[in-house]
Amino acid sequence: MSVREPVEWRIDAASSWGLRALVYVVVGLWGGGALLVAVGTTFLGVSMGLGGEYGFLAFLGLLALIGGPLSVLYLLPILTDREQRPPLAALFADERVAERYTAAFTRGRLFAAVLGGALAILAALSVDPRALFVLVVGTLLLIPLGSGVVSWGRIDPEEGTLTHRYRTISLSRVERVRRVDVGGVSLCWLSYRPGAADVTSPRFLATSPEAADAIERALAAIPDIDDEYEPDRAVQAALAVLALCFLGLAGAVFLAEPGGAGDPVLKWYIVVGFGFFGTMLGLAALVSG
Repeated sequence: MSVREPVEWRIDAASSWGLRALVYVVVGLWGGGALLVAVGTTFLGVSMGLGGEYGFLAFLGLLALIGGPLSVLYLLPILTDREQRPPLAALFADERVAERYTAAFTRGRLFAAVLGGALAILAALSVDPRALFVLVVGTLLLIPLGSGVVSWGRIDPEEGTLTHRYRTISLSRVERVRRVDVGGVSLCWLSYRPGAADVTSPRFLATSPEAADAIERALAAIPDIDDEYEPDRAVQAALAVLALCFLGLAGAVFLAEPGGAGDPVLKWYIVVGFGFFGTMLGLAALVSG
């Protein structure tokens, strides 16, 4: 392949075992929780029926109908109209991607993940309810991290452009790229010329090694330019104010004295959550210039 030909890449759950494992963990926890709720509700309903508590059983049945068959009425047009129910391939830009996802996430594996998640929830509850809290929160924190690694795009050396997901930028705005190869994935960090980037400019990329090589070659072929870019000060100010608000809330919660029923785990969860968002907004304010 010529060094001037475009290079495409895709890093997702169908091609990365780490992202695939994360999806199975999330599906297992939430699906396992739903399975336990369904089994518990069924057991409760049978116990009520045998005990003669028909009034409460009828109320429980009504709630089950509202949350189950009656809710399907909202989806009935999609379920009955083939044009409104596209195949799995329509969810992706490339039909080959849909086929890879279908092969990676089989029904048997998903069902095994749900059963494993239900057992993990029961094990966590038997040890300490806070263990389940830590398990769920840890999984929720891993979701945005995994979403950041999911990446697809195209590098066009001839046009001097880089497309990451749905954003296309000119490589003339990029000053340099830092790269770390981990297994079959290249983790790249783009550094922009002063004032050439905004909040939506891609910075962290997970690409294939071939795509990373193409980015480095394309940047090396771009001549030095003296163009100066003016940062958007209004965007920077708005992000900075939001960052200060979140960091201030985190500090207020951290300094507040909890009452007798205060839970220190919940307190630290709020502090870490607000602090994380405040830090990310502050970094966005800095890099947007």
